[in-house]
Amino acid sequence: MAEMTYAEASNIQAAIAALEKLEAAGTISADGQKALDSARKKRKSARQAEIETIATYRGAQKGVSLGLADEIAGAYQAANELIRKRDIEGAKNAYAKPLLILTST
Repeated sequence: MAEMTYAEASNIQAAIAALEKLEAAGTISADGQKALDSARKKRKSARQAEIETIATYRGAQKGVSLGLADEIAGAYQAANELIRKRDIEGAKNAYAKPLLILTST
């Protein structure tokens, strides 16, 4: 079976919630009950797909943040070294490097 997308997983969760309300009210049709039973069989994999997608995006966000922090720290260290060598223009350029990265994306 192919992996479930986040959209598919969300649709299954929403269908379960809607059909369970009908079931609790006693107004669910026979076809609705069949659909609910089928969706319940997919609930665990749907929830897992949602969790994995959220975790993946959070991990990517953290990675992007850390990558930029590394660039800033590297530019700061390079600029400090250039200042010690009295290369003011080089230090200005080193400090500007992270800003160039930010503005180019």
